Amino acid sequence: MEQMAPDHDSIEHEQAEQAELERIERVQIFASRICKLANEEVSKRSPLETRWLADLRQYEGQYDAQTQAAIADDPTRSGVFANLTRRSVNAAEARIVDMLFPTDDKNWGIESTPVPELSHVRKQAEMAGDEQTTNEVDSMVETAKTAAKNMEREIDDQLGEADYNGIARDVIHDCTLYGTGIIKGAVVVGRTNKVWHQQQDQDGSNVSVLEIVESHAPTVQHVSIWNYFPDSSATRIEDCDYELERHYMTRKQLSELMKAPGFFHSEIATLLKEGPARKQNDNGRMSQMRAISGLDSIGTLENRYELWEY
Repeated sequence: MEQMAPDHDSIEHEQAEQAELERIERVQIFASRICKLANEEVSKRSPLETRWLADLRQYEGQYDAQTQAAIADDPTRSGVFANLTRRSVNAAEARIVDMLFPTDDKNWGIESTPVPELSHVRKQAEMAGDEQTTNEVDSMVETAKTAAKNMEREIDDQLGEADYNGIARDVIHDCTLYGTGIIKGAVVVGRTNKVWHQQQDQDGSNVSVLEIVESHAPTVQHVSIWNYFPDSSATRIEDCDYELERHYMTRKQLSELMKAPGFFHSEIATLLKEGPARKQNDNGRMSQMRAISGLDSIGTLENRYELWEY
């Protein structure tokens, strides 16, 4: 009996399916580990977040629930809150901003590094009367200075595009209020720019043509201390085995990730179909924080997807 040779396309299809199943299994194992880490870190940090809530309540001029209940039970007690904390925090924040971000100058700069080898070569050339070598060294030094100035302008432009000063002020506010502020960078983001070009059409007249140009640029981000969870077993940030950041995304923000490289589009599509989870992993802290700040805390996270960045 004659045996038929296996179909090449069928073998490739089976291999692709097997590779996809193995990929999904690896992703599920990794995701389970991240979920376990996130649950552990959220639980471990509960006492610290209780202190942060007390700091925020003090800044907003509010008594804690126990004190408010005692004031309500005793009509002779005054409910006035002498808010000295807000004034002190705002004064410290303004002072730090003035020192770190002067209005009339940058708080940083770039200069070319003096190269000992070049200095040594130039000294020897001058002693030997070698004018050509001396000129070459001078030319290299000037080239380095020009490159440093160009890099300084480039970085200054990137920091301006990233609103670095504004983001740094948010970080400083967290520092003065909670004792810790977090800035994240450099983060590479994609940008879409519209560029108009002049060109001639078939009859020789000039026309404007719109071109969509996509580019990547570095930026910085302010990370809320409420959503940042470093390795709690480490005593220094350099010793952390991992860092976790929690994101709350809308449906539109999540769908935008399907356009970015490095994401599994099928998993994102499944999440969009299922909708956000009703229970969020925050111990109710976000609702408490919004309530203290006078914001509506009802339904705040119900329509948000909770994502963890490892």
